[in-house]
Amino acid sequence: MNNIKTNILIVGAGAAGIAASLSAVKNCKNVILAEQLSYVGGLITGGLITYFCDMKGYETGIIQDIIKELKRYGGIYYVNKILPAVNPEIFKIVIEGMLIDKGIKILYDSHAYEVIKDDNRIQAVLFRNNYKLFSIEPKVVIDCTGNGDIFYYCGEPYKEYYSEDMPIGLAMRIGGLNEIAEEYLISKEGRAFLEKAALPEFEKTAMKSILWTTVNYSSDEYGKKEYENLTKILIYLRKKALEVVVKLKKNKMFKDIFLLDTAPLLGIRMSRSLQGKSILTYITDSASIADKRKAIYESLLPEFTKNLLIAGRCISAELAIMNKLRSIPPCFVMGEIAGSTASLLMDCSYK
Repeated sequence: MNNIKTNILIVGAGAAGIAASLSAVKNCKNVILAEQLSYVGGLITGGLITYFCDMKGYETGIIQDIIKELKRYGGIYYVNKILPAVNPEIFKIVIEGMLIDKGIKILYDSHAYEVIKDDNRIQAVLFRNNYKLFSIEPKVVIDCTGNGDIFYYCGEPYKEYYSEDMPIGLAMRIGGLNEIAEEYLISKEGRAFLEKAALPEFEKTAMKSILWTTVNYSSDEYGKKEYENLTKILIYLRKKALEVVVKLKKNKMFKDIFLLDTAPLLGIRMSRSLQGKSILTYITDSASIADKRKAIYESLLPEFTKNLLIAGRCISAELAIMNKLRSIPPCFVMGEIAGSTASLLMDCSYK
């Protein structure tokens, strides 16, 4: 088994992992980003959540840098001149380039399957890919897996949230729209037409003549017992997506449309949630800035493992705010906090 040593290991290349990497590398060399898929972006790219940021002018420096780079390659479109939607394929390429240019080593197709600990510190994380088994020995680990894989292997306490709390959805994109048909579907009249036909509303994407929407799993339609059978749920949702296209094609205006792609939103519907040093709850406006910062920071810390930080949708928080935390902007912010903390406060040298 090959052994790799690094200062900071970030596991998961979604929004949190991207931000953590770009933040950590500002003050620390030898940063590794490990991703179990063959591309970066997480739900932004693999889940087709193309509205990747909506912070109304409060974007962090890293997000601003990403937006600037996406604009260079025509990979971003502003809905209502405010909300940025990205082209997921261009996003993959642009982000990969930014990470590599900063000296971050990306390991694709690398799935973490075990953690070796000693004295409540991670000594090594074991990975497998298509070719071999290998281990990474880090000083600090940031768990950005979305499902808490690393804190789970560390034996940290956690809760599980399932589709009964947040129904499973399937993102879908349709193509083949002419300009008139596209404008109609997102207009007030078009939305009324969709509602009458029991079809979901569509939104613009960063690509001309391609629209985005989601179809959702309903326990009323399919039976509560099927919550645990993901295969049947996904088959059901894909058929539902196809039915949307078939229904639309009956109208001559949409006769040339086709189902471009689909992506299940399991990551934001079914995952673990750390039960760490502090469980984040709604913070009242009367709380001081210092108290708010402390609450957010401590929600990234596990109870026992000393050199581990958590970022992204699986941080320590109550169910009532999970929907807010699992959107892209908070994941970016949490990743940036974790990356800065790892590089500045946890004995990260330039050696």
